[in-house]
Amino acid sequence: MGSLACRAGENKALLQNATYGLAALKALLDAIIADTGTTLEGKLDIIKALLDAIIADTGTTLEGKLDIIRTELTFQHQAAAQLTQTNPVQNTWYTILDTTANVRLYSLVVRVDTTNETLEVRFTIDGLTISQTVDATAGTWYRPRINVDAPTYLEIDATYYLAHGYTFLEARSLKIEVRKTTAAGTGTMYGRASYAKR
Repeated sequence: MGSLACRAGENKALLQNATYGLAALKALLDAIIADTGTTLEGKLDIIKALLDAIIADTGTTLEGKLDIIRTELTFQHQAAAQLTQTNPVQNTWYTILDTTANVRLYSLVVRVDTTNETLEVRFTIDGLTISQTVDATAGTWYRPRINVDAPTYLEIDATYYLAHGYTFLEARSLKIEVRKTTAAGTGTMYGRASYAKR
């Protein structure tokens, strides 16, 4: 019984403590309640005004500033990478697009000006190499592209693809080369890649 009385006395002393007791808690609550009608409310009004200004600004300057800040995430269109190789040597690779990081390839075309030639195009994508050949008609542009049903297979033909029907290729690293695997003549070989990078 004496032990319970002792504990009750200790609890009462704690509750009456000037620093940690109920009186101190009441004083803090009174200060907060008194402040909500003056200083704190004024600060909330300032915050609200700032948020209103930001919301009003999102359609104009703020949005533009955010675009500038995050340009590392956007692709920037580049001047086309082009190859014009006179008298190409049989089985020698010529670079259309040298190794480029963080690239988006929109389109690629190749052609040769001599008859009875076979062109081979080679992509090196993130360390993976794929290539394909085409029996080329002199002066005809051919369009190499990744087969969407077989991503490790390169297709090449003279079909024209509209923008909505041509899937672009994105890669961390991309290199594009072309060569003649035949030696039927001495005409010029061409390549052109339209691409963007970030």
